[in-house]
Amino acid sequence: MTFPPNVTTQTLTVSIRNDVLNEIDESFTVTLSNPNNASLGRAVATGTILDNDPVPTMTVGDAVIVEGDSGTTNLVFALQLSSPTGVPIIVQYATSNDTATAGIDYVAQNAAATFLPDLPAVIRNISVPVIGDVLAEPDETLFFHLLGVTNAILVRTQALGPSATTISSLFGAQSPRTSR
Repeated sequence: MTFPPNVTTQTLTVSIRNDVLNEIDESFTVTLSNPNNASLGRAVATGTILDNDPVPTMTVGDAVIVEGDSGTTNLVFALQLSSPTGVPIIVQYATSNDTATAGIDYVAQNAAATFLPDLPAVIRNISVPVIGDVLAEPDETLFFHLLGVTNAILVRTQALGPSATTISSLFGAQSPRTSR
């Protein structure tokens, strides 16, 4: 950088690349060195690039599974981000009873899921184990709740519905059924 005579201030322009990835603000330093015919008062300055990209949104989709006669079968809920992220996104989730009962019909969940930064994946599947039995019973429903999130905005926070999140019972000729 050259200062003409009688000029004491100059602007250094640093080009940046715009992207669409939500990320933390980024900083860089500029260091002036080796002055000719001058001395440096302050040789180092910090520049900050403020992120201008939208925060991703998150939704949860409904799920349906056939219960099975024994063991467990996973009822899979899809958590979906609107776009990839440059920062970790952590979402807390939990299940609750509707017509299905935790411990009898499914294994209750209360945990967190993480979307790691810089990965192209925008969908994370969460499994809720459904407990199989041979009881004759109507379809059962549970709720899957998104309780809170960091670095994203929750749009749809609950998966539910009469035909969604249903644990269906199969009535097969080979399995004797009893009523509850």
